[in-house]
Amino acid sequence: MILESLQNQSGGNNDAGLKRTFYIGLHNQVATWPTKAVAPATYAAVVTNDAAVAMTSGNQMYELELTVDKGSSLVTTSQGSKGSLSAKNDLKGVQAKVSASMAGWLEHHKNDELIGITSDLDGQLRFHGAEDLPLMMESFEIQGGGQVGEDRMVTFTLASVGRISSFYGTVAAPLAIPLTPAI
Repeated sequence: MILESLQNQSGGNNDAGLKRTFYIGLHNQVATWPTKAVAPATYAAVVTNDAAVAMTSGNQMYELELTVDKGSSLVTTSQGSKGSLSAKNDLKGVQAKVSASMAGWLEHHKNDELIGITSDLDGQLRFHGAEDLPLMMESFEIQGGGQVGEDRMVTFTLASVGRISSFYGTVAAPLAIPLTPAI
């Protein structure tokens, strides 16, 4: 059992939001899942991966560019009741243009089991999805803009349940993102 004091981190940056690049892959193309410490010695180790995800031969993760400061976010909320809580992680993405490519991405992956990696503005990577609990599309909306001053944009929410989305390494030692086809 871990018992340690937690100190408030004062000073420095604590910017809200996600960086513009989101990494996405197919759940069924994962060869090796990220792992965590077997016997974590700190609270941070409970939620931090210490080994990277690896994809099956010929497969990789891909970049999906989001629009900064338009509402892209990660929100984790508790689910269940006292004594039986788990977590739901909602990953909201916004792309401030409507394109055939983005509509095609939504159409193609709207019912797929996925994995994802995001980065907050401080550079901390987070891994979304797990071996038995994939990241899945929960909703999407394509807004065409009804008037000149209204936005044309695509918003989507991907959700995973079970555990809090893990920290994918640390800011000082991030884990590799498989962006080239595995051999």
